Amino acid sequence: MRVHRIDVAERRARLVDRHRLSPDNRAGSALAAARSVVVLHSTDPVTVYLSIHARADVQPADIEHELYEERTLVRMLGMRRTLFVVPRELVPVVHAACTRSIAARERGRLEKMIGESGISTRPKSWLTRASTAALRAVEARGEAFTSDLTKNVPVLAKRLRFGAGSRFEATQSVGSRVLPQIAMEGRVVRGRPRGTWISGQYR
Repeated sequence: MRVHRIDVAERRARLVDRHRLSPDNRAGSALAAARSVVVLHSTDPVTVYLSIHARADVQPADIEHELYEERTLVRMLGMRRTLFVVPRELVPVVHAACTRSIAARERGRLEKMIGESGISTRPKSWLTRASTAALRAVEARGEAFTSDLTKNVPVLAKRLRFGAGSRFEATQSVGSRVLPQIAMEGRVVRGRPRGTWISGQYR
């Protein structure tokens, strides 16, 4: 039997077809476009829309509908501690393979920052209480930005300190770390951004 050898040109042609970049094999939806490449990079929010538009004839409103209404696509932290847009059926796979271990490391880092910033001498239990309160506030509101939650959970407005004593010294609200932390732990998901689809500030 003759062996068919795939050369570089054929390999590239197959990838173009499989990744829905061929004019003859366009995806029928944002979800189908994402599935064709497994997940979509999302550190820059615009990248998701450009990646899908390259593969499917859809509008930003169609993509937003799948992301925030149907929830067939979910924005989450994954490989390399980077944001991705993931087909819903792959969320538990990505979470188990990547996000769970990242969440454990980041929680330890956050506990250390809470202690070093003088917020609490028992940072582990403090963070557990703050996370639980933040989660309850999100459940009560349905969705929220960090600035919204500080009205319900005032401790989230406490400040973390960075680079103390250096010219790079800065502060950040602990709430801006708590919400991403509980998202990494799979307890909440990112919602609509503030403003338009090019914004990276998510509810």
